[in-house]
Amino acid sequence: MANIYYKIESCFDGNGEYIPPVEVSAAELTPDDHEALFRFLRSDLSLIDESMNDFLGALNLETLEINKANIKKNRQKVYDALASVHPYYRFGGSAAYETNRAVRLGLNILLYNGGYGRAALLTKERYFEILVALSSDDAKFWNDTDFFDSLYEEYKDFNPTDVDYFEDRPNYTFPALQKAKDTLRQMMFWIFDFSVAELSHLTVYQRAHLYDNIFYGQYLPVLELKKTYSFAPEDGRQSMGILDFADEDDALAVFQLHNNSGAFGVENDTPFPDIMKTLIDSVTKTASTPVRELCEIDELEQLLILEVMGMLDQNIIVKRCRYCENYFLAENMKNEYCTGTAKGEKRPCSEIGSARTYQNRVKNDEVKVLFQRAYKTHFARIKKGKMTQSDFYAWSIEARQKMDDVREGKLGMDEYEAWLKV
Repeated sequence: MANIYYKIESCFDGNGEYIPPVEVSAAELTPDDHEALFRFLRSDLSLIDESMNDFLGALNLETLEINKANIKKNRQKVYDALASVHPYYRFGGSAAYETNRAVRLGLNILLYNGGYGRAALLTKERYFEILVALSSDDAKFWNDTDFFDSLYEEYKDFNPTDVDYFEDRPNYTFPALQKAKDTLRQMMFWIFDFSVAELSHLTVYQRAHLYDNIFYGQYLPVLELKKTYSFAPEDGRQSMGILDFADEDDALAVFQLHNNSGAFGVENDTPFPDIMKTLIDSVTKTASTPVRELCEIDELEQLLILEVMGMLDQNIIVKRCRYCENYFLAENMKNEYCTGTAKGEKRPCSEIGSARTYQNRVKNDEVKVLFQRAYKTHFARIKKGKMTQSDFYAWSIEARQKMDDVREGKLGMDEYEAWLKV
């Protein structure tokens, strides 16, 4: 199987410095336990928005001046908030790219709310000046006239009431993250969540087809990625070329290797030069497959969908924890609680989930609701001649006793519910 790596995009950071693309192993971004994906699902994206609001607070809407004192520090807080949501934002220019995009959207929101929209637009020069100051990108990067003109057109036409993703989040500046989360939540529910009783009898493949039938042409994501394959080392390092080993004494060997149309050692009996021995020694520690797959990722949503596609072939069981309601990988269908620790708890759900769920159900007096429902069912049997008055009376006495047992913890809620259905 190929060694899979992801190439994360380049970008300019908040200091105008170029961040080159990096190659990150699948083990870091899409681990086998899929914890990064589950953590993203349960993340609070409003915290990222709060960090962006702090960053954009550098703009004084009355004077349109920018306080540059804390821009660098507050921008780093946005980067850190993004990285806490998913490890994708720890690498390459992904955090800087997402932040720059959020700055442009956030600025338009601020200006619109401050009265600098449509009816009282800023000049192109003034808008450009504010945008560059907040983005802190290299001015040369912004000297793309067509690119800037398109941004200014977005500003002139901006109206949050025209944009769907502002409907419930009027100040949200990271719509791409929310869209990725909504898509992922939708795919997890329809394809993998075995807690959904109505779908649990289907295989994940059947559920994937069902998902396709439901959302085809609407919200179904289409993944298009550029993939390359090479014999590069498994750890992501670039292969060492022959020139990396060459010295003055090897000049003739290098010349021969590069100028005989690849015939060296194939069509003649020329002995291997010393440089070849060095190259052979350098690869003796390679043990795994040399085939290396590199996927170029432009956005987090692409990475998440790619991971979901891979999960389809892993025969995994995903369930929603009955206590904290977060997704987790279950060893079997009987697992109901995850190994994570719910907010406010000190022990994992797998240890306390059953007791806490029981306490919550009793607290809501569900035991009484179940009794009343069963009471009506059994009483109706008298009218239908399926139960005598004396049998019903005896049943009701026993049912009330069992209800007390449940409340005192002597009888499990599931056992009680099963008994009532008899």
